[in-house]
Amino acid sequence: MGTIGGTALINWISKGQNIVTVSSTEAEYVGLSDGSKETTFTSNLLNEIDHVVLPSIILEDNTGAIFLSRNKQVGARTKHIDVRYHFIREKVEDGNILVQYVNTLKNPADLLSKNVTQKIHDSHAHKMLNGTMDCWNEESDKI
Repeated sequence: MGTIGGTALINWISKGQNIVTVSSTEAEYVGLSDGSKETTFTSNLLNEIDHVVLPSIILEDNTGAIFLSRNKQVGARTKHIDVRYHFIREKVEDGNILVQYVNTLKNPADLLSKNVTQKIHDSHAHKMLNGTMDCWNEESDKI
């Protein structure tokens, strides 16, 4: 999910991955890589129109995927992931993308991709309806 100005939704993708992953961290990292490609494309497009302030922020609720996106060191369990889906790490290293942690309770994307409680649904639906998707404000948890 991407926004302009912190509130205007500009893209949303929800689809099954066309590969088999062996862990939730790998699945989230693959999603991060795909999202970083979309974000880079959108940033480049908007930069043709006007100046784009970088880094672009991608919110993630899987700490393992966040650490993989920031860490050059890979181990035996993760080297196959980095070989194919290294785009996100390169953009993070370049400073073009910042991956931040968002608590799953504050993540509006969960409303469209997971079973959530009525309370969480109402909270996110209200934020989407009135355009205040402020899950990454100053009080957000950061890693």
